[in-house]
Amino acid sequence: MEFLRRVDFERLGATSEKVSQQLLGYGSGATSCLVTCTKTPPGEDPPAATHAYRVDQLLYVLSGAMQIEIAGDTHEAGSGTLAVLPAGAPFRIWNGGGDPCVYLAVICTEPQPVVQLVG
Repeated sequence: MEFLRRVDFERLGATSEKVSQQLLGYGSGATSCLVTCTKTPPGEDPPAATHAYRVDQLLYVLSGAMQIEIAGDTHEAGSGTLAVLPAGAPFRIWNGGGDPCVYLAVICTEPQPVVQLVG
């Protein structure tokens, strides 16, 4: 398993299209979470439908801003903002601004209690 993962900012910046990089998932050794880095272009319209996950999702905005509708309320999440999307809450996200938005998405289950290893 690769313990350190790097975001390919060069690839994200090389296109004006929406692009995602999976940093961790079932195909790369994860057993209980998914981590992606996504760049969305400016001026994106909100998706027509909302969706929800069975587990909590976190979105951390690295640069730019995104609009998030959570359970019917719309918010703007700027750079440095952590958006918490609770399990089962309907949501949709988009970039209605003038600059690209780059964010990390983390979807995972509740971790097991920490076990102290005796060596």
